[in-house]
Amino acid sequence: MKQLRRAGAEILTVTSKIHRQVVREDRVILRASGRITGDDVNTLRTLLEQESSALTLDLKDVRLVDEAVKLLAMHEAKAHFR
Repeated sequence: MKQLRRAGAEILTVTSKIHRQVVREDRVILRASGRITGDDVNTLRTLLEQESSALTLDLKDVRLVDEAVKLLAMHEAKAHFR
């Protein structure tokens, strides 16, 4: 985990990152890395629902996934991934 300091005494712990890359006009890659849990699943769900282009989801750098597995299975079943 990486900790980031903001003004004052507050410390934010970064456990995951999701990077969106447009590779063609009709193709997007979402690259997830780190530890995906809890709120990260909601963020990932929102990003997946917003995509209208063909989507590649790169999970090779993900270390821990809990509820995200259910989310990905649901989207795959809906043929969201092309």
